[in-house]
Amino acid sequence: MQRRQTSPDLRLCDGMIDLLKSGRVDNALLCELAALMVMVDGFVKMYLTDKKSIVKVLMCSE
Repeated sequence: MQRRQTSPDLRLCDGMIDLLKSGRVDNALLCELAALMVMVDGFVKMYLTDKKSIVKVLMCSE
């Protein structure tokens, strides 16, 4: 089986590519879920950055 070239950011194996092309998965729903995951990841990173900043301020005030 020949390996297909994909974007390294996607990290998709050949089996996943075949599944996506097969039509057995609702690609629109999959895209919505991926967008939601990106948004949640952004919120989590922002939240953790804020918490780290608060801890730094509290440590400096002692």
